[in-house]
Amino acid sequence: MNVKRIAKELLDFSKEEITGVRIECPDEKNIFEQIGWVDGPVDTPFEGGQWKLSIKFPYNYPMKPPSLAFLTKVCHPNVSESGSICLDIL
Repeated sequence: MNVKRIAKELLDFSKEEITGVRIECPDEKNIFEQIGWVDGPVDTPFEGGQWKLSIKFPYNYPMKPPSLAFLTKVCHPNVSESGSICLDIL
């Protein structure tokens, strides 16, 4: 059930035009692990920047949320040195 739900949500996401956000599945056989990119917002000091994320869906998704970690180095108080997001409401 969760595989079908993740596949549907990724398909729905791919149909939307969300500026500055992309997701791809590097291994078609493992839908539970995705790679995402977030572009820096226009007219900010982050413009032109691009941050790569690891997105991992747990096997009991949607009962548990996906986990995100920055693969690109980030200097932010809520992101650990390993890229893990330290604020659970995100």
